[in-house]
Amino acid sequence: MRKQAYTLAEVLVTAFIMSVVLTFLAMVLWVGDQTYKRNMGLIDLHTQARRVMDGMTREIRKGSNFSDLSGSVSSIQFDIPKNVTRIGSEVKFNNETVRYYLSNSDHAIRRAIVPSGPDVIVATDIDTDGLVFCGSTSSSACPCVSGCNDLSSKVVRIEMRGNRTIRGGDLIFNTVEQVRVRNE
Repeated sequence: MRKQAYTLAEVLVTAFIMSVVLTFLAMVLWVGDQTYKRNMGLIDLHTQARRVMDGMTREIRKGSNFSDLSGSVSSIQFDIPKNVTRIGSEVKFNNETVRYYLSNSDHAIRRAIVPSGPDVIVATDIDTDGLVFCGSTSSSACPCVSGCNDLSSKVVRIEMRGNRTIRGGDLIFNTVEQVRVRNE
C-alpha cells in the first residue's frame, strides 16, 4: 500500500498562496494602524484646540484694557475680574492681567499672569505663526491684515493652527473664533 503524500509542486503552490494571503493581511493591518494613529492625532489636536479656544474666548469675553490689536499680533494682554469686594454701597473690582502668547522656542501657547504670575503652557504643537489675534476693542473698525476687516468694534478674532507629525505624515488643524468683548 502506498502512502499518500503531497508533491513538491503542491507544497510550493500552497506556500506561495499562504505568503500572498499573509502579505495582504499584513498590509491591511498596517493601513489600519496608520489610519488609527492619524485619526487619533487629529482628534487630539482638535480636542486641545477646542479646550484652549474655549478658555481664551471665555477670558477675552469678560476682559477689559486690551493690549493694542491694531493688526495681526501673536500675543494679547488684558485684565479680567479676579474678585469683587463690596464695602457699603461701593463695589470694587480687583483685576488680574492675563497674557496669552505663542512661544516659538517650544511651539506652545502660554498663559501668563502679568507681571510675576505663573507661566503655564495651555497648548502644544502650534505652528511658528500659528496663533494670531486681530480685532478692535475701540470704536474704530478692525484693521487686521488677514481678512478681519469685516469685524465690527469690540470683536477679537483668534486664529490657531496646530501641526503634529505622526509616522512621517503631517497633521494640520486650523480653528478660528470670534469673540465679542463685553466690558470694553
